[in-house]
Amino acid sequence: MEVLDPTVTVKKNITEEDLIEIPQKEVESNDDEDSGCEWETDLESCFESEIHYSGSGPFDLLGKEEYLDSCKEIGVVPVSFFVRNIHKNEMKLAHHGIGPLGAKAMAICLAKNRNIKKLDLTQNGVEEEGAEHLGRMLQVNSCITDLNLSGNNLGARGARAIGSMLVHNVYIQWLSLSCNGFMDHDAKYIAQGLCENVTLKYLNLSRNSFCEIGGKLLGPALATNDGLTTLDISWNHLR
Repeated sequence: MEVLDPTVTVKKNITEEDLIEIPQKEVESNDDEDSGCEWETDLESCFESEIHYSGSGPFDLLGKEEYLDSCKEIGVVPVSFFVRNIHKNEMKLAHHGIGPLGAKAMAICLAKNRNIKKLDLTQNGVEEEGAEHLGRMLQVNSCITDLNLSGNNLGARGARAIGSMLVHNVYIQWLSLSCNGFMDHDAKYIAQGLCENVTLKYLNLSRNSFCEIGGKLLGPALATNDGLTTLDISWNHLR
């Protein structure tokens, strides 16, 4: 597996100079910190909700009516761009001000949508609550392969939701979590997901706040994961 140099920014076209080998061995961890692929927290049972994200049953394959009904019930204004383009394979929704409740409405729809493969939700104020809804949706969605959640302030609960999603999801191949305020202790959730996931190829964790402890938590998971080919950890505080 390869990792981008933590002192450089992300490049659209990655060259060999931007990449270094990750040693395929465990990184020693602080005895006072959890590390590796065994955690006290069971991510598989993290989330319980009154909303059931089911991928089966009678519904339209786009989920359009489901989305509009959910927006009305939740009390948010539907995103017109989302409605107009829900039939396409790629959904570019950066900077649409979706927010946590808007993400909830979309999650209900996307659990049933069978068209969208690439989803860009960059800088939409999704936050921790919205990340939990999207994480549950991605446990049942079998179409989305590329997901950009950069700049959404996902925080600890968001990291936990993404970690749980990675345990269950076998379709996501490209995932950007840049600039989401992740701290050292959040790394354990991402690490557990990486221990279990075999399909993710690209992961962007740049511009977060991972330090030495976060690196030690991620290290064993990266050594265990055989699917990941590119990891961007630039602009963190790793040494």
